[in-house]
Amino acid sequence: MDLLGKIKDMFSGSSASNSQDRKQVPVRSFNENLQYFRQTFGNTADLTVREFELGGKGAQAAVLYIEHISDRTKIAEQVILPLSSYIARIGNSATVPSEAGKFVVAGEVEETHDLKQAEGKLLLGHSVLLIKGYKPVLICNTRADLGRSVSTAEVETTILGPKQAFVESIATNLALVRQKLRTPRLRVENYTLGWETNTPVKLLYIEGVAPDHMVSEVKQLLKQTALAELLDVSYLSEMLGVNPISP
Repeated sequence: MDLLGKIKDMFSGSSASNSQDRKQVPVRSFNENLQYFRQTFGNTADLTVREFELGGKGAQAAVLYIEHISDRTKIAEQVILPLSSYIARIGNSATVPSEAGKFVVAGEVEETHDLKQAEGKLLLGHSVLLIKGYKPVLICNTRADLGRSVSTAEVETTILGPKQAFVESIATNLALVRQKLRTPRLRVENYTLGWETNTPVKLLYIEGVAPDHMVSEVKQLLKQTALAELLDVSYLSEMLGVNPISP
């Protein structure tokens, strides 16, 4: 199948792989659940997995979220902090944490036995809480606000399409992309270019849609770059050998 066909299938949902993706995935053990999310999101750089213990001595737990579309402050204050005193409240570290969800103070908390549902919520900015010994997965509404208002596009304008434009903040731009491409196959890789500016650069591509040879070529070029300064995208265009008349 050609690249255009892959893109059409991805958005139409008509491909066999997408049909398979819609099936429910039952909750498994704590370690198997963690492995599922890591494999599904392909260890993308913006997926954060923070492991901890309830009260420091209790059951093993992990909270998962996607950077920039989830609010780390909310996760720390409304999910991790309340659970850190969980053992002190129940007074028994051996107790199976069946009531742990009641200590989470996020605005909306729901249980699910379907990892596919939890995966979809992650892509919307929610955080997912896994607790060893507790069968359901907890989904917490910890979605982030974009911060600075996203402005209207001034260069690439469109009549029927969205009016949002990228801004100077790489975090905001990544959040915009995540909001539009709600697929776990979106991969994000981090680079730092320019030995004087130490400019953060993120490579984004959709696994299975972007040709492997093209992704490998771009990765190699980014690793081999030797720039003192990287101030805007024009520097990258020259480095990657982009033809100025090419879209």
